[in-house]
Amino acid sequence: MERLRTSDAVVVLHGTLRGPQPLDLRACVAVFDAAGTAIHADHILLATRRAQWGGEPWRTSLLIPECADAARAEIFFWEPQRKGFTIEHARLRVLAMEE
Repeated sequence: MERLRTSDAVVVLHGTLRGPQPLDLRACVAVFDAAGTAIHADHILLATRRAQWGGEPWRTSLLIPECADAARAEIFFWEPQRKGFTIEHARLRVLAMEE
């Protein structure tokens, strides 16, 4: 978390995605302070890349700005309709942005 307190970061996510029907899936990031209050949140719509997922690979990234009070960060997937999906061979990398 120290890096996130002092610089921007890029979260890179990739893997394969499978769902039995069209998905409105979002890859999300949230940063919280020590009291548990969200101080940053963002998401990417994976549904804009493909409506049906049958095991195809995907890759996306999210920018997290410097958050001086950051105590915890969460990466999660959200499907508002609560449709089932499977993510396989997923990888996560967090890269610090340096000037």
